[in-house]
Amino acid sequence: MSSSATPVLGKRKHDNLTAQSGEFGSLPSQALGHRFPARQFQEMHSIESMSSRYQVGPSALPGMTFGLISGSTATTPARPVIFIHSTVESMQEGQRPTIDRNQTHSFVGSPGPSPVDIPGLSLDAPRTKAKAKAKPKRQVFLPSRPVQNSKLVHTDVWAGVFSFCEPKLLLELKTLSRFHYELLSDNSVIWRNSRIHHYGADMPECPRGLTEKQYVELLAGRGCQSKDCHLGRTFKVHWTFQVRLCSGCFKQKTMSESALAVNRRHRLPMSPTQVRPNDNRALWELLPLARTDGRRDNNSRPVDTETNDWVHAGGKFTFLRASFDKIEAEFQRLRGSDPSNNALMVWADKIHRETMEFMAEVNTLEAWFKEHGKTTPNPAGKAWRQKRIDFFQARAAELEPPMDSRILWKMAAFVRNLKIATEPTERMWDQLKPKIEPYRLQAHQVVQFERVMKSERLESEPQVRLFRRLQEHRRCRKAAPPSFRPEQRDVLICAHLVYKQCVKENVADEDLLLLCLERLFVTYHMNDRRAVGLNYDGTTGLYRLSLDDARMVVEEVLEKAISPHSERGRIVFQSLRCRGCTRNDHVRTWSFVSAFEHILETHARNVGEGLEYYQFANPHPVKSLPGLSSEDTGVEYKFPWYTTKWPISLPLVPCHQDISKLDNWQPNVQTKFAPLPVALRMSAFHGRQALQQKHAADDFGPNLLYAAEQLNGIWLPGPSQMKIALKYALDLYAQKHVEEPPLSAFMACLDDLATVNTDIELKFRCGICVNQVKTANSNRSSKNKADMESIQRHWDHSHGSGSVSWGQGLMDLPNESQILREIVGVDDSLQGKKDAFVEREHVRASDSKKRKDPKSKVLFKVTSAAEAFDGLFPKVAEE
Repeated sequence: MSSSATPVLGKRKHDNLTAQSGEFGSLPSQALGHRFPARQFQEMHSIESMSSRYQVGPSALPGMTFGLISGSTATTPARPVIFIHSTVESMQEGQRPTIDRNQTHSFVGSPGPSPVDIPGLSLDAPRTKAKAKAKPKRQVFLPSRPVQNSKLVHTDVWAGVFSFCEPKLLLELKTLSRFHYELLSDNSVIWRNSRIHHYGADMPECPRGLTEKQYVELLAGRGCQSKDCHLGRTFKVHWTFQVRLCSGCFKQKTMSESALAVNRRHRLPMSPTQVRPNDNRALWELLPLARTDGRRDNNSRPVDTETNDWVHAGGKFTFLRASFDKIEAEFQRLRGSDPSNNALMVWADKIHRETMEFMAEVNTLEAWFKEHGKTTPNPAGKAWRQKRIDFFQARAAELEPPMDSRILWKMAAFVRNLKIATEPTERMWDQLKPKIEPYRLQAHQVVQFERVMKSERLESEPQVRLFRRLQEHRRCRKAAPPSFRPEQRDVLICAHLVYKQCVKENVADEDLLLLCLERLFVTYHMNDRRAVGLNYDGTTGLYRLSLDDARMVVEEVLEKAISPHSERGRIVFQSLRCRGCTRNDHVRTWSFVSAFEHILETHARNVGEGLEYYQFANPHPVKSLPGLSSEDTGVEYKFPWYTTKWPISLPLVPCHQDISKLDNWQPNVQTKFAPLPVALRMSAFHGRQALQQKHAADDFGPNLLYAAEQLNGIWLPGPSQMKIALKYALDLYAQKHVEEPPLSAFMACLDDLATVNTDIELKFRCGICVNQVKTANSNRSSKNKADMESIQRHWDHSHGSGSVSWGQGLMDLPNESQILREIVGVDDSLQGKKDAFVEREHVRASDSKKRKDPKSKVLFKVTSAAEAFDGLFPKVAEE
């Protein structure tokens, strides 16, 4: 046996363990000597016995060589004898025993004194207790990239794996690396298999004109596909046009028949010998058509597959502008090249046949999606919703006292909680309960209000009788001649003083109404000599203001001083915002009366934290009683004006106020009024002059088109862009002429205007009728937008001979101060989005899970409104 072969006692932690064990197994028992008798290795040892015998320091092991066995002396040092014990404690802690090789010494076959010969060292010396091992520090996980896939995996394997991924995941994988992009770009089978696995085998096949990849991008992608649009969350797919567009881009890229100029409303020729299917058909009917309601909803126009033609149905139909331009050019070419129109009709029949086949596929696809939406996501969502309803209603019934389900449904927190599509738990109920229990009485008031308003005995209710009593007491101001109660006279006198003070301070028109009411409330309650009158609660004493007093001030003071039908009156009386409507994407303004009617109908039906609108839920009559007065016959009541207290803070703000930045409305807490800054009250064109460019000053049409082209792409609304472009052309024209250009010059360039700037929708209301008293004849022109041809006919018939020029009254456009506020507002919004993108990029640098925003570059290409405006109207240097 070689001298390097060393016996291993216990578990060996070396590569030559097998060879050593084999050689050791052939040794006779006598060779072990008296210190390691053979019986010691024949006994069964437990963990405790092994630990007690061999758990000693390395210096306690005897030095020995196996040179006695072979008769030779060892010349090379042997490996150390290492014992590794796994105890119960170490196995429970999940630790692996380790040995510090730097502290381990070998006495087997190594030169030097034996432990027996070392003075003071005894094998029977007491064993020292091993030091406790320090616990490892907690591992800190740093941001890391995903583990790189092996390059040995064949491409076919990846293709099979990707086929089982969801379509949304494939769109994400396509952006990870060049390998994923090339594999997914060139393999349509992956996209098709993924689509079928996710949506089902009964899904319609890929429509003509699309690849499987494009089909999946429409199905699972997000974001408007217009290259100049920054919206990244759009999901509406217009299958008629095979594109995903936001509502704004949809209006820009589509048009209807009414938007076509008269000279572009082509029709196919009639055959002199026989009637053909497409005879006298409008040219735009050869295109794929979408039926729209004029707002957001649209779907494909139905096709009759038996007759291979459109189904005759009413509605408004839209088509792509680019598609119409293309077939219009081909139509004019064929009509001019062939006088017999045979080639034209063959071409039209071919286009019509292809369109009908395509639209039949679109009808099938939209019908499948409609049914798929009913059978797949909705039942699951409804099931979760119903589970949460049943769970919370059961827990509410266990309260002391029990909470009725009608009360529970008036809780805003409960209604919001139903939108969560997860299993309800006790923890969720524990979080919901403190949000609803404090509002029991308020919810009960709303329930009682709705019950009384639906009751057949409404007139017998005490609050309704009080309403009638107060109405009869205060209606004298509408008599002829009008008269006022003493308490009403006090309020009006104070209101006149407050109004004069506001006018003297040059308060902005947007703030005038609310600031007058706020100051009137404070001034009136500071007066200790108020008149005695009939109060809103039916008591007689020192008079307290009701909301009917606020309405009276608006009608008897402000509307008498400012005509509500003038341009200024529209700003003063029609530009109030509701505190309960917090959306900024759809801002709606109200008059004083319509605002409170809206609050009672919309916001007073729910209670919760920050929702104090329930205070307006007081029963009131619906109609006036017959025979009481000729003035009030047929009047409908939509708000309890007489029986509602005038709160310290009104739930209204001016139109320039950002409601999302305000705290919740508190009726008994006076809020600080934020007036419109002085810098935003002036005209946007103040101190500016139109800058003449490459066209002559009196060249009205080209100047109008130039200004519209410069404004294209900015975030200003279409009417504001029209206002700026029109003023630019009119101001330059006024430098050469005293009178305005004829209306025909403006109408002649509208087709080109729609081409150079698609943001300007050529539909407006009459600028004069919108400021006049609404009558049966003017209602349509003042309320509904109409195309420019209809506006021109209405202008020539009604206002052409009037004193107002067409440049001032033809279209209802924003005033000059509104233009300034809109420029500031859209630029602030644009800068905010840019700052948010920069912040996101900083976060993405340290977060591998965040992906780059594909719409980020669009934001930085958008021209600010102020920059475009400065290019048209630069500031004039003051002398």
